[in-house]
Amino acid sequence: MLLEGLTEDSAEAGRVAYGIAREVATENLRVGVPVVVDGVHATHERRALWRGVSEATQTRLVQLEMTLAGEAEHRLRVENRQARGYVGPTWEQILDMKYDDWSEAIDGRRLLVDNFETDAALARCLTQVASPDPA
Repeated sequence: MLLEGLTEDSAEAGRVAYGIAREVATENLRVGVPVVVDGVHATHERRALWRGVSEATQTRLVQLEMTLAGEAEHRLRVENRQARGYVGPTWEQILDMKYDDWSEAIDGRRLLVDNFETDAALARCLTQVASPDPA
């Protein structure tokens, strides 16, 4: 929406994009197609959206939270993405983002994965997704 000039308001673009993603995910899950949602779900409200989809479609939800232990590496990855044309948030915008600390009571269970070593992180994620009872 930003690239196509439909809006210059990134909050509006994000709100609409999440709504579209929710509907696409719901329809796919209803017909038995697995869905992976890759996005910034930094607030309890955003996380609840996906729990709602899981409940409405009676499908299993596996929540993975990716982190980077080193701030310098995180900033480098963000800036490298932007150098390749990514229109996502700048490093400064990321620092200003609201983040609700994860609460299992509110957000449910999740696996926290450090993404510094991407191959190892991917292996942990795939193991979690393949597990019959993700913890």
